[in-house]
Amino acid sequence: MAKRTKSALKANRQNIKRREHNRQMRARLRTALKSIRVSLDSNDLDGAKAALTRTVSIVDKMATR
Repeated sequence: MAKRTKSALKANRQNIKRREHNRQMRARLRTALKSIRVSLDSNDLDGAKAALTRTVSIVDKMATR
């Protein structure tokens, strides 16, 4: 059982927020990777390049956190 000090309670709240944010970002990354694969499978190079640009942006956002 976690301690009930103010700092422990605040750390727990922060962990919950961070975990949810990380889950959302991972889900967005997986979706972006799927869109790249779909574009490549259908030989749509322009679409794949656009999807790659969006994916790189997502990865950069994840790396800054």
